[in-house]
Amino acid sequence: MKSALTTAGPATAAAFLEPGAPSLRVPREDRAILSVPPLEALPALAEANAAAVADGSAAAGLNVQGRPLGALRDWTRRTILPGAALYTRSLGVTVEDPDPAAPLIAGGHQPELFHPGVWAKNFALGRVARQLSSPESRGTALNLVIDSDLLPGTRVRVPAGTRRAPAVESVPFDADRSPRPWSEAAVRDPILFDSFGLRLAEKLAPFGLRPLAADHWGRACCGDRLAHRLTAFRRGVEGEWGLSNLEIPIGAVCESEPFLWFAGHLIAHAARLREDHNAALDDYRDRAGVKAENRPVPPLSRVASKAAGEAIELPFWVWDESNPTRRRVFVRSVGRNRMALSDGPPDEAEDFVEFPLSESMDACCVVEALKRLPSRGVRLRTRALATTLFARLCLGDLFLHGIGGATYDAVTDGIVRRFFGIEPPAYAAVSATALLPFAEPFGADPAGVGALERRLRDLRFNPDRHLPTPPPVAAQSLIDRKEALIAEQRDAAVHGLSRTERRARTPANAARREELNAVNAALAQFVAEQSAAARAELADLEERLAADKLLTSREFSFAVFPEEVLRPFLTGILNG
Repeated sequence: MKSALTTAGPATAAAFLEPGAPSLRVPREDRAILSVPPLEALPALAEANAAAVADGSAAAGLNVQGRPLGALRDWTRRTILPGAALYTRSLGVTVEDPDPAAPLIAGGHQPELFHPGVWAKNFALGRVARQLSSPESRGTALNLVIDSDLLPGTRVRVPAGTRRAPAVESVPFDADRSPRPWSEAAVRDPILFDSFGLRLAEKLAPFGLRPLAADHWGRACCGDRLAHRLTAFRRGVEGEWGLSNLEIPIGAVCESEPFLWFAGHLIAHAARLREDHNAALDDYRDRAGVKAENRPVPPLSRVASKAAGEAIELPFWVWDESNPTRRRVFVRSVGRNRMALSDGPPDEAEDFVEFPLSESMDACCVVEALKRLPSRGVRLRTRALATTLFARLCLGDLFLHGIGGATYDAVTDGIVRRFFGIEPPAYAAVSATALLPFAEPFGADPAGVGALERRLRDLRFNPDRHLPTPPPVAAQSLIDRKEALIAEQRDAAVHGLSRTERRARTPANAARREELNAVNAALAQFVAEQSAAARAELADLEERLAADKLLTSREFSFAVFPEEVLRPFLTGILNG
């Protein structure tokens, strides 16, 4: 396995904002790995995070709506981990019962057929969990299936064309549909879905490739939801390759009692949460030089109306089965020690739940009210920052991000410091690059484009520089005339002249410039072959660069890759 592991780095991936820290950049070489901090440092990082919230620590005693953070963490693990084991078994995978007291390494991603660089993170999860295991306690790796994000499409990109003129086509694994949360997307065309592996193999046969899906797509047979089936396909392959991670949909996490308690704390302190969230976001944008208002996430808003009073936006989504369109969630007071949630600003939306709550009350009533939402078809889910806020504070000892997640979670660090008043647990970033071996890239040098463009420009405006010595007899008179025109132009400088004097010289200058262009055009006939050769070389280089861009793309789905390419690479990460 050819890999490029980072050998030094900061104590947490969030340090990429600090001067001189390693940047979170996509690895460029085939089968190269990015890990910040280095993979070998992650077990110690997880142990340090766990020690920071151990019994007796200030963080463990943090009041979360009447329940200490340490107790909330224990409750979360005792609830989530058995549910994760049950869900993982429903995927057709055999797993052992997890130990809630053992080290827990977490990560997450949408249930899509992502590229191998994303998949590498799952194997890093398993690696760190193994390294933290002991004869008495087996470390657990947990992948959160982010089924609350929108399904981006039901097609996979595959290479087509030739090496010289490669192209991209798409192969559908199900019928197209409008965007909706993954959890609400059922298989629409079972015949199309079941034949995906075979059709993918047919598309790749001209390149001599047999895709992973050709031999393993049969694992994607559990349930009627796309998210469940794609997770079963991926997790089944992982199991065969020696990975024992647990899986759980974020929807199941968001419907658990420990999470609803945590959500009650955020709701009770919504005004302060909004201020701290937006302050952390502003600080991140300043430090990272981000100008766009909605990047990496939009600020939380506050709206006021005469009829409904003030409402504060929360970091949640809501939708219902009959209308699976994600909508923002707002909270407002509707009486003494009573709050209501609406699916938008109060004047534009309706309340979907109401409960007793204040900053000083516990969250029992919130939990009971929100527990009833699923029976009504209502889905309350976290947005990105709230997902990792809960996962890092209440669930895992270490959270592994990809590059994108590691970037935005620096905002979460600021929220933890401001809102909770504690130092955030460190997190890590893991990614990789694997290239599909369907054709050898040309290795074209992009710098050559500029050089050729400059040469063509010089051949156009200074063709006399490219003539042989001595120049052709027919060209000599043109060269002499060009030198005379340049001398005349130099003598006709207008510096220091009045405006009237400058205007008087304008016609002569224009005529001289026009004649100079004509002389250059005539001289260009003597270097026509050089110009044609440079244009052909530029066209060839641009064609090879365009081909290389596709030939070296890391964005092809892991389902497209041959098993003999991915298995040794990814199990190499797992086994260290």
